[in-house]
Amino acid sequence: MAEAVMSVPAPYQLYLPEAWAKDRGRCRAAGVPTAVKFHKKWEIALAQIDASLADDLPRPPVVADAGYGVATEFREGPAARRLSYTVGIRADVSLWPPGQRPLPPKSSG
Repeated sequence: MAEAVMSVPAPYQLYLPEAWAKDRGRCRAAGVPTAVKFHKKWEIALAQIDASLADDLPRPPVVADAGYGVATEFREGPAARRLSYTVGIRADVSLWPPGQRPLPPKSSG
């Protein structure tokens, strides 16, 4: 039985924590260019996915841990781009099936 195998180059980018991004003196001392700004990790990941799609690379599935799974915006990203994906979800993250919304709060009376 043959298995399909492929390699896809993955872009990378240094994550700059928000505390660092706000401390320009610290950034200057470390040689961080002034153009580098704070972005959430999931924002960086979606931008990297978009760059890969723009380069017309093969469309492998997106695999991400629960650190990314906590961001609804990230979880919606691969589906919006018509990509297969598997994303870890922490136990404290609430999810609803497509087309459903959270139940309204119970009335106190």
